[in-house]
Amino acid sequence: MENIAYAAKVICIASLCAALLNIFSPGGAMKKSFKYALGVFVLCAIIIPVKDVDLDLSSVLENVSYKELSEDYSIATDGIVKDEFGSRIVSMIQERLKSRGISDSNIQTVTDIDSDNCIYIKKTEIYVDKKYADKISDLKADIENYLGIRAEIFVTR
Repeated sequence: MENIAYAAKVICIASLCAALLNIFSPGGAMKKSFKYALGVFVLCAIIIPVKDVDLDLSSVLENVSYKELSEDYSIATDGIVKDEFGSRIVSMIQERLKSRGISDSNIQTVTDIDSDNCIYIKKTEIYVDKKYADKISDLKADIENYLGIRAEIFVTR
């Protein structure tokens, strides 16, 4: 931090000196050469202190484990993907139930990701009202045939 403050002071002082010298610069043919020399002076005033600034970030980054960050990212994205997949399955089942006249139901799915990073459905449970008890066997076959999902259907009170 001290090096950065020092570099800023040197640059400010050099800029002020260049501005003052520019005010008192000679006119005519010498003006262009004089401005070029002032530009080189200011450029050197910027480069010399900045090259001494310690930008070694290894001490900051030495405690960062990229493997842990990668695993954390993977876990977070896997959870989001599984949740989204599960909610889409639920909405597809709800649409299928509505097409069969079943409006009030509770659907729960459990999804997971296997070693090949493929999402699969571990378990699907559908809870329907007892007034639809006579439709359960047809409904179960329909969901298995239409969506390819083996679901357990339970009757609630």
